[in-house]
Amino acid sequence: MAILPDTRLARLEFFEAHSGAWTTHAANIGLSISQMTTLVSLITAARSSYNASQVQREASRAATQTWYDNLDALSDKGADYLKAIKAYAATTGNPGVFGLAQIPPPKAPSPTPAPSTPTNLTATLRFDGAIQLSWKASIANGTAFTLWRKLNLTGQAFEQIATISGETSFVDATLPAGAQGSAGPGVFYQVIAHRLGQSSPPSEPAIIRFGSVDGGNGEEGLKIAA
Repeated sequence: MAILPDTRLARLEFFEAHSGAWTTHAANIGLSISQMTTLVSLITAARSSYNASQVQREASRAATQTWYDNLDALSDKGADYLKAIKAYAATTGNPGVFGLAQIPPPKAPSPTPAPSTPTNLTATLRFDGAIQLSWKASIANGTAFTLWRKLNLTGQAFEQIATISGETSFVDATLPAGAQGSAGPGVFYQVIAHRLGQSSPPSEPAIIRFGSVDGGNGEEGLKIAA
């Protein structure tokens, strides 16, 4: 088992704690007065240098904090001056201000990309006869959506039926009377995302199909599929 502690300070404190007893009983523990004189001298030197190092450490810590405080004050004031230079350049419309100040001009903002194409568009017939539409898309940065419908008539193109923002669902309650009978195989829907003058490609279409089947009791019923 080791007697001496592991750390330097603990070893100093160990010898400080034992020097008195060792000096008193030097002859009885196998040590000489000369050896104890040397030991006490070394203890005194070690304690003195330790205390001096602590003073220097505290002084270094204080000096470092002063350096940090001064730099923070400089950075804060300098940042204010940089803002003033940029504001002056913007107010005067003179980009040469940045050259005179020897600072880079601000970078032009990157153009906002076109919104992504909406996905997973679904169309479901509600009990009231309206069509419930829903899709997946980001609504960030003011994204809006236009809803388009085609009644599947020969030569007919998609027509816009609504514009919405902040939502990814819509109820189409404007299906023309008789559309279920005149729409042939069904009614098609598409959605397009819009943001800052840019538009996404149309989504994959969703379709509601209408048709007549035997209801099982000799009567004709409505067949609906999405």
